[in-house]
Amino acid sequence: MLKKLRIAQIAPIWNSIPPKHYGGIERVVSELTEELIRRGHDVTLFATKDSKTSAKLVSVVSAPMSGKIPWSNPAYTLFNIVKAYKMAKDFDIIHSHTDFWAFPLATLVSTPTVHTLHNKLPFDKESSDYQFYLRYPEQKLISISNNQRRHMHENFIATVYNGVDTNNFSFSGKKGTYLYWTGRINHSKGAKDAILVAKKLGLPLVFAGAHKEDNLKFYEEELQPLLNDPLITEVGTLTVEKEHYYYENALCTLVPIHWDEPFGLVMTESMASGTPVVAYDRGSVSEIVADGKTGFIVKEEAGVDGLAAAVKKIDQIKREECRKQVEEHFTISKMVDNYLEIYYKSI
Repeated sequence: MLKKLRIAQIAPIWNSIPPKHYGGIERVVSELTEELIRRGHDVTLFATKDSKTSAKLVSVVSAPMSGKIPWSNPAYTLFNIVKAYKMAKDFDIIHSHTDFWAFPLATLVSTPTVHTLHNKLPFDKESSDYQFYLRYPEQKLISISNNQRRHMHENFIATVYNGVDTNNFSFSGKKGTYLYWTGRINHSKGAKDAILVAKKLGLPLVFAGAHKEDNLKFYEEELQPLLNDPLITEVGTLTVEKEHYYYENALCTLVPIHWDEPFGLVMTESMASGTPVVAYDRGSVSEIVADGKTGFIVKEEAGVDGLAAAVKKIDQIKREECRKQVEEHFTISKMVDNYLEIYYKSI
């Protein structure tokens, strides 16, 4: 019988665990932590003081730092990481969710570390970010999709897909009545494309999302002129419960991303509700959506016309297949099984 582990989870300090609103990484860390505890492991979570967890909580900041300091400022991230490594002897393994910032400290302790990289990786080999990967090749890296790691295969020990708790998503086999889009309101997430698809098809769109200061110009100049339309309902930043409601009652969820998103929880959350996905073929999309079975994958160059053509075929998708896709591939239980296998191999 495998021994119970003493595990440190180092979370980002930008949002609470779990997040009150937007925060995909924080949601995954929360679900991972709670399931590990349910399985009898001893978990210490390094996160903001206002986090809600069954784990032992250790904090260096009282509240989320998002909006208080620039995302590019690593100071409080490093304070959080240092706190964890000062306690390294108390753990069998340390699991960092803070990109590459823990690499140097991980080399100074005997406790093994694994690093899940939740963000897009740097591809410019001359960049300072890329230098971290070159200087610390011994670090055990985990990707959240195979697409994410395609330029640095040799640095990774495994891919572990993010999981969702299907118990939190009410399945609806009934065809929805509107298009749905949710995410950070910027160009890369395809906010404008979603609005244009709704206008082209004459279908209502529920438009949910978080505003960031660095994207206000995009919102004001490119989106606001399009939002003054009875077809478009802008609902702002949602609670988790409200977001689940909009997933469940949508005709389909639009994911017209213009970047190589490493995972994309929006797709799994939508399918967990039985709602199919129409997305551009970027990043991890083809690993998550079964084209023609749980939604449609559209070439990015096909643009809004391609998305609209896919939406017109959405009745071909069986909502039961969407739910089944998540239950078979993207559950919390499967995610934790995979992480535990990595932990035991690493210690």
